Amino acid sequence: TITYLHKEELVANENVQNSNLKLWLSPNPAQNLLNIQVTTDVSFKSGVYEIFNAEGKRVLNGEIKSSDNFPLDVQQIPSGNYFIQLILDKKILLFDIFTKN
Repeated sequence: TITYLHKEELVANENVQNSNLKLWLSPNPAQNLLNIQVTTDVSFKSGVYEIFNAEGKRVLNGEIKSSDNFPLDVQQIPSGNYFIQLILDKKILLFDIFTKN
């Protein structure tokens, strides 16, 4: 069972739980592009994102190419509040909430 808390929560082994891991979304609210930035002192090789609407339906998903600044095109989703989930190396879970104008 995974319990979600507001903002950032990570679920992984104990070495990762003590790391400096942050998820930044900008701009928020977004119109066309949402920039995703992950800052961490733990390197990761692969990452995926999933975006869910307020009803819990997945509306976008894909691979994260870079931790520096990954621009995500969100202009095809309707205006509203969304939940974004990032999974890094199949063991680190980050999430946040953003608004699409």
